[in-house]
Amino acid sequence: MLLAAGDNPERLHGEASFAALCGGSPVEASSGKTQRHRLNRGGERQANCVLHTLVLARLRRRGVGP
Repeated sequence: MLLAAGDNPERLHGEASFAALCGGSPVEASSGKTQRHRLNRGGERQANCVLHTLVLARLRRRGVGP
């Protein structure tokens, strides 16, 4: 995760900027009267993979995951 921040960790101001960097932030995909969201497809793939692995490990530790 530290490699995702790079040499300039000051650019990460909070959780939202970190989620955008990892590609885990919601983006509006609405049209007309329906309101939908999808995950941001941008961001670094390695950071997204590490974030996904961390979430799965925490879910398994709780006994929720597969």
